[in-house]
Amino acid sequence: MRLLFLTVVQLKHTRYRSPLSTGPSAHRVFAPRHAISRKYTIERLFPSLLFSILKLSTDPGRLSFPMNPLPMFRYNWQIRDEWLEGLAALPEEEWTKPRVGGHRTMLRTLAHIVAVEHEWITTVQGVPDVNHDLDDYPTPEAVKRFSDECRPTVESFLLDWGPDKETGTFEASIGGKTVPIKYAEAVGHLIAHEIHHAGQLSVWAREAGMTPPSPDVVFRGLF
Repeated sequence: MRLLFLTVVQLKHTRYRSPLSTGPSAHRVFAPRHAISRKYTIERLFPSLLFSILKLSTDPGRLSFPMNPLPMFRYNWQIRDEWLEGLAALPEEEWTKPRVGGHRTMLRTLAHIVAVEHEWITTVQGVPDVNHDLDDYPTPEAVKRFSDECRPTVESFLLDWGPDKETGTFEASIGGKTVPIKYAEAVGHLIAHEIHHAGQLSVWAREAGMTPPSPDVVFRGLF
């Protein structure tokens, strides 16, 4: 509670610059880097339980993880599996139907989520030129296998998360330039990236007559 109180006070007196804006994936569609010039309350800055593992340090430009971020990745993986199970129960024309936003269809958007996560983490680890063709995953079952194959790489990277990784940096090529990115920025971006696309999927699912997976963090045995 004391940490939360101090962070509330800090947020009310800090201008925050979002670092979650760039990445190495060839498939990425991310918002441009921008500064938030107004003061924000917690509810506006972190509308979900993501705030429970993210905090702002006294440096307003720094995002840090005082806890291992793995539980929030596992949260996203649980939701992802529920999405793929739900899509498998829909007629094929629903998960291949062109949509506005995301990556054209519900299925490609889910494959994109997996590809981006794996490409970022392998880039952090120094593995060059890992790129995935989304057309290689034409069914929910294929995307599920793809997700299951990539997950151990991500999980092994996060299992020993600590100060060295929190403050570590790696280099990525963005717009023809090589730029340094913090590990904490990368993992925070990946968490937010999947949640962002889950919101799009929720709208499309309701249009298809499907009830979206529950976004609740509680009762999932994550913490």
